[in-house]
Amino acid sequence: MANKFSAVLTAKQERQAGVSSANIWYTSGNSGKDLWKLKANNPELFAKQGAGDAVPSGFEETDKAGWYYNRADKIFWVQSTRQLLWFDEETGEHKELYEGQALPLVFGGGAASSSEASAASGTSGASGAKNAKTVVIPDLHRVASALKTDFAHIDKPAAMLGVFGGGEMTARAFPEKLVKRLGASRSCWSEEKLRTAVESVLQETAGASPVSVVVIIGCRATAVTTEGAAFRLTMRPQGNSLPPPSSTASSASSSNASLSLKDGHCLYAACSLGGQGKGLLGEEAFESSLASQLVKGWARTGSITLLRSARQSGLTEPLAVVCARLVPTEGTRDAQSGELPAKRLKAASTSPIFTAGTTGASGQNGGKADQVRLRQILLRVAASGPPVMDPVRRKQVKRSQEEAEADMLQILQNLEADSMKSFQKVCRERSECQSALKGGELAGDMGWLDRVKGVGIQQDRAKQGVRPQVPAAVLKAAFELAVGEVHDLVTTEVGVHLLQRTA
Repeated sequence: MANKFSAVLTAKQERQAGVSSANIWYTSGNSGKDLWKLKANNPELFAKQGAGDAVPSGFEETDKAGWYYNRADKIFWVQSTRQLLWFDEETGEHKELYEGQALPLVFGGGAASSSEASAASGTSGASGAKNAKTVVIPDLHRVASALKTDFAHIDKPAAMLGVFGGGEMTARAFPEKLVKRLGASRSCWSEEKLRTAVESVLQETAGASPVSVVVIIGCRATAVTTEGAAFRLTMRPQGNSLPPPSSTASSASSSNASLSLKDGHCLYAACSLGGQGKGLLGEEAFESSLASQLVKGWARTGSITLLRSARQSGLTEPLAVVCARLVPTEGTRDAQSGELPAKRLKAASTSPIFTAGTTGASGQNGGKADQVRLRQILLRVAASGPPVMDPVRRKQVKRSQEEAEADMLQILQNLEADSMKSFQKVCRERSECQSALKGGELAGDMGWLDRVKGVGIQQDRAKQGVRPQVPAAVLKAAFELAVGEVHDLVTTEVGVHLLQRTA
């Protein structure tokens, strides 16, 4: 007789025949049809079975069945669809709530202006630039927090840059109204909707004055300008060099534009007043003066470079420019060496003078240094109060901020040419800080700056009305650097600073 097991048996046939030697969980009697036994014997396995239908914490019942309301956040939860909704009072509709995403992108910006003007400059563009205010806001969420506006539905980073020919009132009014406008709608902001909102706020605040702004929400940049101002947006592959842009938008072709950042790319943006029709933000000037500095993260240096180049080309009217870059977090490496900052620390200095500080690798700062050491070159500027003295040469300082920035730009360019090898020599020759009098490798050394104590000292002295020895902007810049890195030019009430971290 043929073997009745000649065919491959199913699992059920094996169990019925008793030929399976495998120890399978459902041979114990807890098969699917006896699921009630498993619930009775192991109730903990089913404790979360109904959690999906549970009402989220903080929500209370409403008159509408299946709808719950959170008074603190002013949002609804619909049990049947599990959606979160908010009520638009303007339209009288419930709309889907959007949860803002934090994207791995870093924003950095800087600005510069030049008031020099010829007597013949009488155009509206020149007048607007003369009264221009530059604005760079790296975090609109902080502005929203100060205004007590809900911004949880806005992607991060959220930033803006702009030049305002209407003076300080316009420059202050635009960011405030923009934040309130964006906070009023808690759904996802489409590209078209965002551009319309920026245009609307600009019309309300700018009037007839020339204005150009770029608003960045997440990976999207929206630029809007009025007559007499300009903007330029470029997107290019992220790299250690400066590849040509893959996408470009400028006010030369439209009064508004939008660009969405692609994976592996970076965004460069700029706004300007003055120099209309003379290529201040033309392709050649943008690439040679701005982009070449933005690739290094030096937005302010780029702005100063562009204005300096414009002056040398013969432009005499007042000028203002603001620029920024948006790069992936992994793209913040050194643009020149291609190495992450941490990989070039050891070559920064071999002197034992610069090896004693605390790194805080396992401390509260998540691996960031608790103490840093800087050296600087300082060019002081004249002030409207008492005469400003150079403590090194014991002479009165008469240069303006614009002149100091131009001089420091030349110093920086010369130092870049020799890879910063002559930093100490130039410091002794040009710096107007007492630290320039120190000998040997200590020329320009500012000593150890403490992250916690340094901030505390700044706050205490500010309350007493005493000018701190280390300006707050310098202290902030110090902890943005890796060892050996040179910071973007920093301008304070003291003067123009060129900073390099040594330890």
